[in-house]
Amino acid sequence: MKTLLIFPPQWIPYQPYLSLPSLTAYLKEHGVDTVQYDFNLEAYKVFFSEEYLRSLKSGLNAEFKRLDSSRSLSPVDQQYYNDLFIANTSLERVAGGISQAKKVFHDKNRYYDPDTLAQARETLNQAMAIISTAHFPTRVDLSSFEMGAYLRSYRDIKDSTADNEQNPYIKLCREKLLLFVSECCPDIIGISVAGDSQLLPALTLARQLKSANPQVHIVIGGYIVSLLADVIARHEELFKLFFDSAVVNEGE
Repeated sequence: MKTLLIFPPQWIPYQPYLSLPSLTAYLKEHGVDTVQYDFNLEAYKVFFSEEYLRSLKSGLNAEFKRLDSSRSLSPVDQQYYNDLFIANTSLERVAGGISQAKKVFHDKNRYYDPDTLAQARETLNQAMAIISTAHFPTRVDLSSFEMGAYLRSYRDIKDSTADNEQNPYIKLCREKLLLFVSECCPDIIGISVAGDSQLLPALTLARQLKSANPQVHIVIGGYIVSLLADVIARHEELFKLFFDSAVVNEGE
């Protein structure tokens, strides 16, 4: 039996969560063939790339032109219009500097230079702002993920995890995660949800994985799953569309 453990977005990129490595070590110690995959880090690698950021340009331009041709704008659209203008004017600069900004976090000298680190962090924040604008009204940053239509009902979860325009993780899962799973060939896939910012992304991945691999057992766990155990137990439909089982409290 082969087990794949996945740590999903959206979690801070510079502080790994230690529960999943601990569980991986425990399983291996007990003879379980286990592979660990930090998909949170993989998502940042894609987001913080020139190719990905520049791929957003046409969509941002189209939305800006659409609003620019409107006779009047609501207060929400006015803010969106402003964000689109900023995203369009800063995209090339941010895309061109993203590679150097990432390198600062791996450089033992430049990382401890306050001005250099602040500039690098600002470039990453601007990249996330551009990505958010491209998936409006979704807001994503280095420590949070929010979708405008998500109000924590089952229907909201179902709609949000299938919204290709507002949910950036659907495409990312199809292009990256499904290929990795196909090569890994696991019998069980475990997804750890440590923080609230990971819940929708984790369920997005789970839904894609369950649809593409019906023969694989999908199990979710982690702090948020334990916290919501009573709610999850009341919604049998979650076990049909997203996962097969849920582990509460310690994964061991």
